[in-house]
Amino acid sequence: MNNFYSEYFKIFYKIPTMNCKSTHALLFFLLLCSLKTIAQEDLRIGQWRTYLPYQLGSSVAQSNTHVYWSTGGAVLKMNKTDFSIERLDKNNALSDVGINLIRYNRDNDNLLVSYTNNGIDLIKASGNVVLINDIKNNLNIIGDKSINDVFFTRDTAYLACGFGIAKFDMKRNEFIYTTFTKQKATGITVFNNQIYAATEGGIYVINNDKRNNISDIQQWKRLGLDEGFPPQYRVKNVCNFNNKLYFDLNDTLCVLQNNRPLSIRYEKDNRVKFITAEGVNLLVGLNCGDFCDSRAYILDKNDKITFVHPNCNDQITYGVEDGRGWIWFGDGYEGFRYTGAIASPCAIANFNSVGFATSTDIAVTDSTVYVAAGGTNGAGGLFNPAGFARYKNGNWRNFNRTIDPILTDNAIDLDFYRIAIDPNQQKFYVGTLSGGIVVVENDKITKVFNEKNSSLRGDLN
Repeated sequence: MNNFYSEYFKIFYKIPTMNCKSTHALLFFLLLCSLKTIAQEDLRIGQWRTYLPYQLGSSVAQSNTHVYWSTGGAVLKMNKTDFSIERLDKNNALSDVGINLIRYNRDNDNLLVSYTNNGIDLIKASGNVVLINDIKNNLNIIGDKSINDVFFTRDTAYLACGFGIAKFDMKRNEFIYTTFTKQKATGITVFNNQIYAATEGGIYVINNDKRNNISDIQQWKRLGLDEGFPPQYRVKNVCNFNNKLYFDLNDTLCVLQNNRPLSIRYEKDNRVKFITAEGVNLLVGLNCGDFCDSRAYILDKNDKITFVHPNCNDQITYGVEDGRGWIWFGDGYEGFRYTGAIASPCAIANFNSVGFATSTDIAVTDSTVYVAAGGTNGAGGLFNPAGFARYKNGNWRNFNRTIDPILTDNAIDLDFYRIAIDPNQQKFYVGTLSGGIVVVENDKITKVFNEKNSSLRGDLN
């Protein structure tokens, strides 16, 4: 932080508030910040409450009665009928944070939660949680251990991983075999008693027969020229739908017909992000990059394609359809969306939460908590657009360039770094790493000080 910010904030750091600073806080644990706050929150001395962001949806799974949304740090469990919510996090259910993906086995009512550190939680129907660290702790696996896809058959989970394929017994909680592939495995399914694995180097297949040494990749067949595939190609997803095998061949949706690829749909400048078939239709999600809206469409059993309503499609991360034809999306822009009809707009499920999972400053008065999302790694700015937030009376108010255009209008919408509270007035100040300072009164940004209207200078020297 440059010198003028340091001098400016010295004035306000003298006020009787508590400031908690962390350069990479994934969770906000606020402990006994003041007696009045504790009384309002119904916390006893020594108790913790977790404040997590429920704004962005990274993964989606479903049971017959509930949909599960992963936020990266927690899981939201929503009843499909009355839309009631249960939150699953490290404070009450999960063993870790940093969720990579979630998948639900409807054959035995188990939720599989995969973490970015390669650990796995199995949340059983009984509510018991079993932590599986075999992949995480396996020293024989060198390099990428990420879990990219899961396919269930009864009590068995087939995992597509960065190193290859793994078969896991969900009843005995143990791995049966591991197949090391030459390329990262990104998708997996079982179709006609054959295991199909999508990899960066093409589709590999093997009969799902105990007489085969499935753990030996040399026993697998790569679908190639003899089956009508190009010499070099990539496939991210494989999916079993309507007794056919679907996959994305170099981002063209294809079906395997007479053991040969038949093209169905190609969308220019779009990559196929996911293919799922958990409901009435095949659901395909497309991604066109960071600065355009994603798209999604369904393919019905008659091979008719219908695109999902545009408002469902900001930055789709994953989606599933249920048996009623309802579609549930995770989204990287505005997190959780669902629709009961393909051509109808999506409803957006909003949850009262902080909007980000990092902080460089937390300021606390006797009734309010203020959090800055942060903007430095010690060497320079992060260009972090997450902004800052205020928590009071059980409600969060997030401030960022999407919600408050005044920030973008004044070029002060990145790297909010420090917070200071005026003890005599209903206002607080938030400083950025190099853009200036904003003044907030009664939950409204009223002033912006930057190099254009003050003596502040937007440099880091």
